[in-house]
Amino acid sequence: MDSEKYSRVLILSHNSLSKNQSNGKTIYSMLKNIPKENIAQVFLSTDIPDFEICNYYFEMNDFDVIRKMLYRNEYAKQVKVDDINNKILIKKKEKSSKTLQIVRNIKGPLFNIFRDSIWMIAGYREKKLIDFIKKFKPNVLFFHSSGNVFSFKIAEWISRKYNLKIILETTDDYLGYRPTINPFFYVLNYMLNKEYKIIAKKASLIIVISDEMKKKYIKKYPCEYYIAMNSVEIKMMVNKVGLEKKIKILYSGNIELNRWKTILLLSKVIEKIDYVDIELNIYTLTNISKYIKSKFKKYSKTGFRNAVNSEQLAGIRQDSDILLHVESFDMKNKYITRYSISTKISEYLASGKAILAIGPDSIASIKYLKREGVAEVVTHPNEKEIKKALSRLFSREYRDILAQKGFTLAKEKHNIEKVACDIEAAIKSAIS
Repeated sequence: MDSEKYSRVLILSHNSLSKNQSNGKTIYSMLKNIPKENIAQVFLSTDIPDFEICNYYFEMNDFDVIRKMLYRNEYAKQVKVDDINNKILIKKKEKSSKTLQIVRNIKGPLFNIFRDSIWMIAGYREKKLIDFIKKFKPNVLFFHSSGNVFSFKIAEWISRKYNLKIILETTDDYLGYRPTINPFFYVLNYMLNKEYKIIAKKASLIIVISDEMKKKYIKKYPCEYYIAMNSVEIKMMVNKVGLEKKIKILYSGNIELNRWKTILLLSKVIEKIDYVDIELNIYTLTNISKYIKSKFKKYSKTGFRNAVNSEQLAGIRQDSDILLHVESFDMKNKYITRYSISTKISEYLASGKAILAIGPDSIASIKYLKREGVAEVVTHPNEKEIKKALSRLFSREYRDILAQKGFTLAKEKHNIEKVACDIEAAIKSAIS
């Protein structure tokens, strides 16, 4: 492959590129047509990058920023293949640290403002970062936005210093207003909107996750838009006929934003059903607190399983009968996820399995599944409604009908090859 024909894309995001982790996986699926020699990434976390899909990584994280504030040492660093084993050990220590678990549970606008302040005080114009970008010589910046001001500031500085065109990608909405008595919410919201407007004015393209998000954003942030729901490789539909009488339900994905509470409600319903043998398996990369585990302890038919890679998870999906998608019913998280369509939706649709979706009908992912008629959808946190939905899904014939509809939709709207080609063309157009 002649890499000279392609754009040289510098990615800025919180999560590193990945074949398994949601945001990293989403970015990779969009840029997969660009040779990995033509991609470099600056990521703002302690994630473990995947060198199969990119050669050049540069890490800046919260811990190093705090060290710089204390000791005034440069903190940014390029990550190389030889560093991976050490990073895996560090990641394991992080997961077992009680202090970090407490810190991760501290969420809210005040914490985000505090975090932004630390990054801004410490500074991000590191010599090693400048050398890294100079050496790579990008001609476009692909920025995956977040709910933190400092990442926008870094994107603005990079694009200005190196005169780069910007492709802005947004999957979750942090910019709208909602009723709250917390004054720090309005402060953070004002700051984020201000930064988003600056980036949107410079952007050649804004990629959003849903029709609802485009309709809302295009009025406030005029630009060229592209709707890219999460995409997957579409293979031949294989629907295994289970030999067991047990109905296996699979949830795979993030349980944060109180999604675990909706899964807990389903677990409660399943536990009361004694005329069908049911098993609910949860696979998540989310750090599960002792508090959450304690809530599920009394439900014997529900179990948290060990993390697996994408290939293993694909096999587990094929051995399942029903795939579960949930969203939270509380006001705060309904607001955050209202325009989002989960990364696992495309994987579920392409798997040739029936889907059970539980969540508010105001959220884009629930609207989408209901509108397309590809899932059994419950839009109220009501045990009787959930039980009725499960009863319908106990029918093999009904599951097959939903599975076929879902697979057809996946081929039409979630084909990774089409999305990757469209994004590649948009990037070429941006720099020409």
